Amino acid sequence: MLNQKGLLLACLAVALSPAVSRAVPLASTQTLQSQRPSNNGELKTPSNLQVHPTIIGKITKSHSISCNEIVINATLHPPGGFPVGGATATLSPAGRNGCSYKIMVPPELLGKQVHLWGTFKSSSPLLSIQPVGWQSPISVPQQLGISQSYDFVAMETVIH
Repeated sequence: MLNQKGLLLACLAVALSPAVSRAVPLASTQTLQSQRPSNNGELKTPSNLQVHPTIIGKITKSHSISCNEIVINATLHPPGGFPVGGATATLSPAGRNGCSYKIMVPPELLGKQVHLWGTFKSSSPLLSIQPVGWQSPISVPQQLGISQSYDFVAMETVIH
């Protein structure tokens, strides 16, 4: 009888342990350890760490325009020119009337004058997108890891 109870308890413990481990958040059970300086007083920087400079911003739009219709680019030449040395933004929804965008700046654009511009995947005479509060081209600093905020407004012309 004792062996059967022990076996039953062991089976229950094995069956419940995955459920219990999922129910307890790991963050509350782990402690953070601070980095300590090396013997000579300097912090060790990981050699495999890469920080990509990023241009970020937001787009204000009407609810009828979808974020996946909009394209934001950074190029060495203005819109209409040959897009040499460019990068395209990743867009994500930011509420009903907005999108946010992020451009990972490639190394060939660092320290250069860059044209930041927006357009639509399917061109239409009723849709337009304009920059707000800044002039193109913009200067992308040579340093890594910086973020700058540039905003656009996407508009739809309504014909009554």
